[in-house]
Amino acid sequence: QLQPILREQIDNYDHKPGTWKLSQLYDLERDLILVVREMEARGLLVDIPYLHQLRESLTQEQLQLQKQVFALSGCSFSLASDDQLADVLYRKMNLTCKVFTEKGAPSTADEALAELGHLISVPLRTYRTSAKLLTGFVIPWLELADGEGRLHADFNQIGTVSGRFSC
Repeated sequence: QLQPILREQIDNYDHKPGTWKLSQLYDLERDLILVVREMEARGLLVDIPYLHQLRESLTQEQLQLQKQVFALSGCSFSLASDDQLADVLYRKMNLTCKVFTEKGAPSTADEALAELGHLISVPLRTYRTSAKLLTGFVIPWLELADGEGRLHADFNQIGTVSGRFSC
């Protein structure tokens, strides 16, 4: 019942020259909704055996990198703890910090690690990259994939300023 009323308002909406009319956008979005809904339902096929292999490979890489960091630092600690990392780098190893947080604390951000000028920065930075891949993509994709190895995203165009989709 509202469709004819809204359609008339959309058709009569005053738009700036050189921009799309609301009716054109409405028609485009209406047609696109069917495609997006099908994409969400079908899902994105991922290579589950490869993801399992990648998980194992990244896990082994992290163990080796962790051993390197512990050997270079002379102690073991949680690589996931910025506080412990800062303590090891700047207090125990007495490395010079060139980058500080907004609160003035020694930084353990990637930029700070790159500026260390010490061998320990290479395995630390590689470990973090590996951890991001593992925890940000590989493990979640394995957990979210359905029985056919497909990921089903909810595409959202409203949540972005650029008009692109977010999931």
